Amino acid sequence: MNVTKFNSDFNFSVSPNIYKDAFLSTSGKEGKKPYRNGPLGDITSFRNTQDKARIKLLSAAMYKAPVCSHLELDITNVPESERTDVFTHVLRQASKLPPVDRQNSLKRMVVDIGRLPEANRISAFHNILEQTRELPLDARSDLLRSLSLELLCLPENDTSTTSLFNLMLEQARELPLDARADVLASLATFIRHLPESEQGSAFDSMLTQTHELPPEARLIPSARLAYVIRRLPEVGRTAAFKRVLEQTRELPCMGDEEPLSPLAASIHRLPEADRTGAFYSVLAQIVKLPRHAVPFVMNSLKTAITSLPEAHRAAATDSMVDSLPGADRATTTRLKKLGALSSNLLRYTFSFLWDKETPLQEIKNKKISTAFNQSRLSVEKDDLLYLLQHFPKQAQRVLALFGSAEIHLVNELASAAPYKFGELTTNHKYYELMSAQAVADVVKAARVQTAVKILETLEQKKLADVMELVPPERFHALFYLNERFAANILGSVKISDREKFLKLFSSGSRKLIERFIGVGGHDQG
Repeated sequence: MNVTKFNSDFNFSVSPNIYKDAFLSTSGKEGKKPYRNGPLGDITSFRNTQDKARIKLLSAAMYKAPVCSHLELDITNVPESERTDVFTHVLRQASKLPPVDRQNSLKRMVVDIGRLPEANRISAFHNILEQTRELPLDARSDLLRSLSLELLCLPENDTSTTSLFNLMLEQARELPLDARADVLASLATFIRHLPESEQGSAFDSMLTQTHELPPEARLIPSARLAYVIRRLPEVGRTAAFKRVLEQTRELPCMGDEEPLSPLAASIHRLPEADRTGAFYSVLAQIVKLPRHAVPFVMNSLKTAITSLPEAHRAAATDSMVDSLPGADRATTTRLKKLGALSSNLLRYTFSFLWDKETPLQEIKNKKISTAFNQSRLSVEKDDLLYLLQHFPKQAQRVLALFGSAEIHLVNELASAAPYKFGELTTNHKYYELMSAQAVADVVKAARVQTAVKILETLEQKKLADVMELVPPERFHALFYLNERFAANILGSVKISDREKFLKLFSSGSRKLIERFIGVGGHDQG
């Protein structure tokens, strides 16, 4: 056996082939899993070996193994008290590998930083960061991206993290645009974890570098910086707000992650004298947003209005409505026509338009209705119909307004647009509250399937009243197209009442209906 002796803390003699047969990946064999059946195969499981000496030996030999590219070490299986020592030895030997091989080892070790004892993470992070300088640019970009994602595992408010932050910021300037933007975005998120006294200067340094990016690469770092504003010392918030907002003015358009939402959300944290100007500055940028992103910014601006000086709130509300896209602007204007919007009602009006569906939708509906009741507004038929037509997906929210309307309004709405009402009113409990004439109007105009569902939900007395108001030919069509409906509806009616219904039909239709009842098997005395 070709045996080589290595100088280390442990005087072992081993064959270089052991490293290839144990668990070292081989360069030029990408896609193949490391060997696990060699003499040192069990070293990846510290629970089996408990042999730190063999770990040291293997790491010391890494750079001498001709086929080595990186060490596959699962540090989670190493006792926490031993992890830092093992990590340090492997990192020391990885530094002796050629740059292209070193990248693989270092990238794998970055993941393990967060698994070290918290007190040792900053040192480990710094040691890997220092080695990135010697890597080719592509490898450096990849490794800095990985490191930036691990920043949040470092201790908060530790003064040592500031030097790491500055080192990464310095190295980021040399990266290609895409990698630089990614690293800056992660660094922006990390600012709030720096000591409070360092956050202002870190923010300024980040903003300077972000501004050096072309507008298309600046969007996400700017958005992340906008989230930091509310955490900065109050004396510097307005200046920081203005600088981030200034960068958004140079953006031709904005995507899903945009800076306007966090900017709007930070308005209430600015000095009161600066809030109104900040509100209008954000509002002016709304035109750059894609349609689906508008609600997020508007919700934040809606909240910001409540923090403005009382004298400015009404004008801010009007300006906000005027800035809405067409359909939303028309709807909100129509709602405002109902009366003077209180701040409470305004809040639920915007929630009604934009809040996402949640399991608490019933509660939202009650709040909308309550807000209208408290404001003593008169909900008009045309307004409800308008909302039903323009917001079919929010039909249940529109119908929540029924709670603040007289039932005659609902009846008028149903009779005025029976087909639309039938299609959008999927909660059929409303039909039991409506007049028989209004229900009959909907049944006459609705699709067969819709009419069937409505009639099946009615109580017996309401059903009898409705059926007397619907032309016989309409019932004939309903029964003919849906035998099950005929059996369930007429078969469940008492014989004395059934005769009243059957008199509405011709003799031929009566025989057809009676046959349907027999098919359904629901004949009752």
